[in-house]
Amino acid sequence: MAKDTINWTFWVDQLREGMCTPLIADGVTRDFIFGNDFDVAASWAEAIDYPLKDRSNLAHIAHYLSIIDNDQLSAKRSYLRHLIQTARALAKDQPPGPLAPPPSTVPGEGLVFSDVVAGLGLANFTRQPDNPFFILANFPITVYLTTGYHTLLEQALRSVGRQPVCDYYRWNEDLDQVAKADQPAYTHRPSVQAPLVYHLHGVDHEPGSLVMTEENYLEFYERASADINRQDGFPVPVRNALTKSSIMLVGYDLQSWAFRVVFRGPIRALFTLRRPLSLAIQLDPADKTDIADQEQFRAYVRSFFDEYRFGLHWGTTADFTSKLWQAWEKG
Repeated sequence: MAKDTINWTFWVDQLREGMCTPLIADGVTRDFIFGNDFDVAASWAEAIDYPLKDRSNLAHIAHYLSIIDNDQLSAKRSYLRHLIQTARALAKDQPPGPLAPPPSTVPGEGLVFSDVVAGLGLANFTRQPDNPFFILANFPITVYLTTGYHTLLEQALRSVGRQPVCDYYRWNEDLDQVAKADQPAYTHRPSVQAPLVYHLHGVDHEPGSLVMTEENYLEFYERASADINRQDGFPVPVRNALTKSSIMLVGYDLQSWAFRVVFRGPIRALFTLRRPLSLAIQLDPADKTDIADQEQFRAYVRSFFDEYRFGLHWGTTADFTSKLWQAWEKG
């Protein structure tokens, strides 16, 4: 087991002073709903008869289906439908959860995964020591950043009496037809009671906004790298969060497309030597099956994050947020 030396008091102080911004991976939602051991990408690959061996690579699978269907939007809708079907199958094998409102619909798009899992009782935001969404929703954070497609965080925030404002980054010209004045992130002033949840890679009730294929990731990187140097390229609250607060990377794999295009793009471009210490939560190599040399991998990860003034916590997201919550409650 890899060791870390997290100063929990520092992170509690950062949270209390409004100086901490979590950046949450999409995998946190998948693990929360389906469990750490279930490979959603592989199950989708099987469902669509994906012919290649890299069945855990969501970007490759989405690219394949977009070529077969000659339409990227069709591939994204297929993935979202698969998530809903998988959630419904899971719900049949679990005891009933708390009652939830009927799923909402978006004209032309059908059911939304985030609403479906709530309706099925799979998204339980009651007080639980290992529930990352419940814990993150209870911290006095004003801006939450995520590359996740779904709105479970917004649901968790509402469950504790907060009124989040949800928006997403317009990473291509088709999405950027809405004037900045009509985009919530450009007009809303985030507060503890009404935080901003900003989806960098799109949101599930707008399937066309999802960054999913390799081409999408490259287009996102190109657009975000340009926008970060434009005064109005990103909303002021998002820019301030990236430049003035400690970033807490939650649930990312260094080798994933989502991490690489965000960290190498807008995050690295805005980093300065004067920024506060940040933190990355990394799954211990001992818990991964694709690492040939665990010590060498740990050294690589440490060297990578040291360059950008990131501390490291080795463990799962649930393990980290649970320990942070314990430190928070101790005061």
